[in-house]
Amino acid sequence: MATNDIGPRSCHSCRGTGEIGTDTGVMACPDCGGEGVLPSSETLLEWRLRDIERLRCEGPDSLAADVRFLVAELRKARRALNEVLALAHDDPDAPEALRRVARIASRALSNK
Repeated sequence: MATNDIGPRSCHSCRGTGEIGTDTGVMACPDCGGEGVLPSSETLLEWRLRDIERLRCEGPDSLAADVRFLVAELRKARRALNEVLALAHDDPDAPEALRRVARIASRALSNK
């Protein structure tokens, strides 16, 4: 694959090959898990949340407790938004208000 042929979901770290070179040899790309394409934005967000938890949530101090609280609240809010979207999509004859709520939830869940 040529350098300029990578698509919008192709991993830019490995240029879509799924592998990166290191001082100890070739290994699976950590950004795409060796797939060559980036996972969904939902998966990328969850990976980032896990990184934040691992780095900032250790220990009993108040900062760690605050970060744990915020991460839990973010996950809870995203689950609720996904449920709203599912409800809106279940009814093809949903009223305009529900379709508007679904669009708002969809915007909130997207990374755009």
